[in-house]
Amino acid sequence: FSVADVQGKCPGIGIDMIRRVLKDLQIQEVVECLGRGRNAKWHKTGN
Repeated sequence: FSVADVQGKCPGIGIDMIRRVLKDLQIQEVVECLGRGRNAKWHKTGN
């Protein structure tokens, strides 16, 4: 999924909050980011 996908599902949540949560989840190894910028996709890890 992309940040835009999350933003579309949760229109009341700001982009900065979405990025912060994704970064926290990445640190916890719950999700991983593939790519950079607009084309970045996030995937749930096996944990």
